[in-house]
Amino acid sequence: MISSSTSLTILEKRSLKIARFGNVIMAIAGILTAWMANADALLVDGLYSGINFLSSLVAARVGESVMRPWDKTRPFGYYADEAIYITFRSVILLGILAFAVFSAITKIIAYASGHEFSEIVLGLIVIYSVGMTVICGGLYYVHRYYWLKTGKRSDILKTEQQSALIDGVISAAVGLAFGLAPLLKNTPLHFILPVIDSVIVLVLVALIINQPIRSFLNALAEIAGESSSPRVIASIHEAVSEAIPEAMDYTLIDVASSKLGRFHVVMIYLNVHHPIQGELVDELRLSIKSACEKRIGLVEVEVILTATPRLLAR
Repeated sequence: MISSSTSLTILEKRSLKIARFGNVIMAIAGILTAWMANADALLVDGLYSGINFLSSLVAARVGESVMRPWDKTRPFGYYADEAIYITFRSVILLGILAFAVFSAITKIIAYASGHEFSEIVLGLIVIYSVGMTVICGGLYYVHRYYWLKTGKRSDILKTEQQSALIDGVISAAVGLAFGLAPLLKNTPLHFILPVIDSVIVLVLVALIINQPIRSFLNALAEIAGESSSPRVIASIHEAVSEAIPEAMDYTLIDVASSKLGRFHVVMIYLNVHHPIQGELVDELRLSIKSACEKRIGLVEVEVILTATPRLLAR
């Protein structure tokens, strides 16, 4: 597990650098093979890899940005940048999938209207599928390796890991589907062979669309300030109990926490039943922060002294 935010950024850069190289190869291969083999399904795969390549360029900058300390421009820090990145990345992926669905349906309608299409070159597709699946498997391993080394704290590497897995599944499924397509010649489904690539596109989109939708909704919830899970809240309560000396006479009024990228922003509301110096409040904050990070990862903690239950006061 990493010991500092600097180490986390370094690990992200290493993983994303490898990913850029792999994704640019897959993007070029997908687009070229789609053109040479007359298979639109490969174009979807190539565009998906292209988005992964471009997003890795942005992700490297985002990884540095979120670790910057607060300043006059962003008085509450840059933690939201990671969630914003994931949100827009998911929207772009959804846009590509929507374009793929539109193109596939348009091609099927044209075929039903009597339009003929060039024959698909199956040999090229099988070679492409095997090569891309191997590369995606390697990228998945790389991202997972570095993600685990960050202590599972990098949402960027988690997203890239999922994308590599999805890209690999797409490549393998495309190769398998086209490889099995000739078996349909003597079946009642033989009529779909001229547009088999469009059918495969629709099936693939149906299988993978859940991931970008889920990533989009999760990131949007973070930006909106949705509360952390009950498990995280319970861990914060444990951390507060551990961090505050037993001799201190206090009441824990409330705990508020929301996840923003790789950070949990935590507000601790305490009623201390005796006079307390500002230095002790600072010590409490650092002690609680340390105890929280052992349980839930990177956090920013603020301790607020109050005698009013925050939630009940509304």
